[in-house]
Amino acid sequence: MKKFLIWTLVFFLIFFVVSQFFENEFEKDYYEDDSERVAETPKEPRTEYENEYEKKAKMKATEDDVYLLAKLIEGEAGGESFEGKVAVGTVVMNRVQDERFNNDIKKVIYSARQFTVVSLSRWKYIEPSRDSITAANLVLDGHRAFEKDILFFYNPDKATDWDFIRSVAPAFRIGNHVFARHK
Repeated sequence: MKKFLIWTLVFFLIFFVVSQFFENEFEKDYYEDDSERVAETPKEPRTEYENEYEKKAKMKATEDDVYLLAKLIEGEAGGESFEGKVAVGTVVMNRVQDERFNNDIKKVIYSARQFTVVSLSRWKYIEPSRDSITAANLVLDGHRAFEKDILFFYNPDKATDWDFIRSVAPAFRIGNHVFARHK
């Protein structure tokens, strides 16, 4: 009986290790197949309004809006470049201005299952950096890193919701994030 239990345990251990390996390989292969469609963004961030959309995008915001957006930017893109921080803020503001989402910064940020960092216990301890606050103010002042149809971003190295990733069309990558639109 002991031998049977030991062999069963060994079998399940080997099965688990092999299944984890193939699962990680599948995820890597899936993303690599999509990577041909993902273009690098220009290195220089834009600083002026480039179209009528950006002029209309300027929004009056309260101090709470600035803080909340900066906190989200810090939580989602704290280790990213300034351009990456502005890009995350742009996604939030694109959602605010898209009829498929709430038209309020707080409601967009706190909508269920939208931003991973909000659902984590560390959310309440995040304090925005100076760069995150600057990025939030820039986005609230109407600057956008890209056009209004980019409504999603994800980190392909950390993403776990493969149904979501398959449901969006990757557009480009900034740092560790892939930015996407509806298919």
